[in-house]
Amino acid sequence: MSYPVPTRYLAGFSAVVLSSVLFACKGPLIKIAYELGLDPVTVMAGRLLFAMPIFLVVALVQLFRRTHPSPLGVRDWVVVSLLGFTGYYLASYLDLVGLQYVSAGLERLILYSYPAFVVVIGLFLPGAKPSLGILGPLALSYGGIALAFADGAGIHPEKGYFGATLILLSAFSYAVYLVGYGRYVVKIGASRLAGYAMLVSGGTFLGHFCLDRGMDSLRFTPEILLLLLVLAFFSTVIPVYLFGYGVRLIGSTRASIASCSSPLAAFLMGWLLWGDTIRVTQLAGMALVAMGIVWLGRFRVG
Repeated sequence: MSYPVPTRYLAGFSAVVLSSVLFACKGPLIKIAYELGLDPVTVMAGRLLFAMPIFLVVALVQLFRRTHPSPLGVRDWVVVSLLGFTGYYLASYLDLVGLQYVSAGLERLILYSYPAFVVVIGLFLPGAKPSLGILGPLALSYGGIALAFADGAGIHPEKGYFGATLILLSAFSYAVYLVGYGRYVVKIGASRLAGYAMLVSGGTFLGHFCLDRGMDSLRFTPEILLLLLVLAFFSTVIPVYLFGYGVRLIGSTRASIASCSSPLAAFLMGWLLWGDTIRVTQLAGMALVAMGIVWLGRFRVG
């Protein structure tokens, strides 16, 4: 479907902002799951158990709608498997474990440093053209994260910085996924690639869960079942496709800028749901991260 330019950008930005807000709901929902006694592996296994069938159906529909879908070779399947592992399994697991020790707002803020990692990774790719000017926005972004932690608000008193490190590693893992996604999305197709990667991730998480606890442990109360369904549908499936739709309309750089609304949404939800105090240092840190990402958007790496 084609749009006039202003309408196209409005639709794209709206899709990315809505996606970011729904993704931001993930942190508070997972915090509720922790309060109900679930652990990170169980949360992710339950979440993907309900999300995987939807990704599978969409991928199959996209596959059979094409007149001549390009078959995937062995190398393609290896790449898809690695993308699913790094982007959805490893990144999600590190994020979920780290989220036990920091607030949902700070978790979103750290995660949204991933555009800086994307740029750094791009510097080492074949044909990249490094620029010293890129150090400025990188310093601004990570300076913003440091400022948000300056007063220790929203951090577990004993393992807060350990949790923050895990979330930072999660952002790096997701950046690796995005770099690979950008190189393979044209060949495989956005819906097929997202669906296949989610299936790899879901299978890995369920395997992790079965080895650790056994499938019999996937028995939930109605309250937890409803929470996992909401998490799977509204904070996984819908935002994944909304973000992809927005990127298709406005490009990845503008989409990264628009997605800066996610940390603010997470801070606001923490304030509304748990009475978290939004510190001036946190708002200033978020502003610096957003400015760094916008500045990074001016650089074309590779």
